[in-house]
Amino acid sequence: MKVLHITSWHPNRGQPKEALFIHRQVEALNEFVDDQKVIHAQVLYGKLRFIRYQDYGAHHVLLQIPTRRWIIIEVFSSLLVLFVLLRNRANSYDVLNFHIAYPNLTYWHLFKGFFKPKTVITEHWSAYHFNFGLKKSLPRVQRIFKQNIPVITVSKALGNDIKQFSGYDFVNFIVPNVVENDFKRLSLNREKGRFFMVSLWKSPKDPFIVINAFVKLLDFDPSIKLVIAGYGPQWEEIVQLSQPHNQIELLGKLDSAEIARQMNMASAYIHPSVYETFSVVCAEALMCGCPVIASHVGGIPEFVNASNGVLIENNSEDDFFEAMYKLINGPMVFNEVPDFSKVTIGKKYFDVLQHIISQK
Repeated sequence: MKVLHITSWHPNRGQPKEALFIHRQVEALNEFVDDQKVIHAQVLYGKLRFIRYQDYGAHHVLLQIPTRRWIIIEVFSSLLVLFVLLRNRANSYDVLNFHIAYPNLTYWHLFKGFFKPKTVITEHWSAYHFNFGLKKSLPRVQRIFKQNIPVITVSKALGNDIKQFSGYDFVNFIVPNVVENDFKRLSLNREKGRFFMVSLWKSPKDPFIVINAFVKLLDFDPSIKLVIAGYGPQWEEIVQLSQPHNQIELLGKLDSAEIARQMNMASAYIHPSVYETFSVVCAEALMCGCPVIASHVGGIPEFVNASNGVLIENNSEDDFFEAMYKLINGPMVFNEVPDFSKVTIGKKYFDVLQHIISQK
């Protein structure tokens, strides 16, 4: 099988950690396919410039244009995709896999007849759940999913969101995100009453309800501890809210190995959020043997349940308080660990592509 991946997000020189989840999914396919090539095709804002280079396992083909008007970005994105497909002899591949459909596929209906390989979309984007933050309909984006193109999503929840957004019931396959090898059980003792949170702290995350719930919990057990790591727009407010409390420890930005170590030391990982397409960090915690207390949103309930954690229905301080209170008074059930390893996800991804190729 030969696969040509076209993605509008990918780790690159300017953003080495951008869309690592796409890079890891594609990398997981390596041992199952005969050949695959990744092209990062993206239109950016800036002085008119055409940029090409290779790194992070991808061929980067970037076009800077001096406008942020979306309709113009859509046109140039589509032309850029057409350019890279023709230049890379797309018809010599078995599958054209487009990661993140918009804006690259806005005008795919005009070009698709020139290309013979099966086409598939792989989606990770939460924007469909929020209608891209707009109140009006978005027919050019919706049209992408009305072309009988199968769609791979990281969760069933995201697939349903895109179907509701587009108004079309396309064929949907589920291929979860990959969890790195760093995240595994280590020979460390878990500390009773030690809670851990880590994220790129920005909306739709809501760490403040957990901090407030934890402060209330200190009245019942002053020996408990909340460890918070990460960075982002909400970090300064997290620091201000945490400073008066010695039992809240702030670690800042950590690498994967240190996050895994913290997960192996904690009695529970806590993840408060308004929405998640999947939540890699919750999957990482489970693979470290750490129970998860998380918001009952998006794709999280597809692998977090009563056998490995607690789902918070109402995203309130009281609900998080109750879950943490129960944990400090008795161990949480933990007897189910889902497998999001590179080999398992790679094989699942391959099987889905093989099925798509076999369909007439």
